[in-house]
Amino acid sequence: MVIVTTVYCLANVAYFTVMTKEELLDSDAVGMVFAQLSMGKIAATILPFMIMCSMMGSMNGNIIASSRMYFVSARDGHHLPAIIGMININRYTPMPGIILNMVMAIVMLLIFSTDIVVLLDYYGFFRWIVTGAGVVALVYFRIVKPNMHRPIKVCE
Repeated sequence: MVIVTTVYCLANVAYFTVMTKEELLDSDAVGMVFAQLSMGKIAATILPFMIMCSMMGSMNGNIIASSRMYFVSARDGHHLPAIIGMININRYTPMPGIILNMVMAIVMLLIFSTDIVVLLDYYGFFRWIVTGAGVVALVYFRIVKPNMHRPIKVCE
């Protein structure tokens, strides 16, 4: 977390060093303007490709992680049908969970919008709601049931 915060702060310092206040406020993509000003025209072709690779990697990780959560939830028999808790015997991946993710994405895309950016916004919004609910539940149970058995201990 310290590394991410440091890189973020250094990126902001670099933005303010290279760009004027007006350029920052008028820009739709601050990183792109920064790259063009600091690296020249070559950045206009390389940077969008690098951003695309970063976004695809992030989405790939999110899809695999959330399909694993569906898998564990179904395997434990608490929230989802047992079929979601199955795993591909050749690749050891939770294929039903991945298919469930795909179906939900298609349904959201067909119902809400035909724009992939809107779908990504919906996905990110709901992902942060789930993460926030998990953090609130953790704090709640630490206060209400401090002696409850926890399979994962952060510290003794």
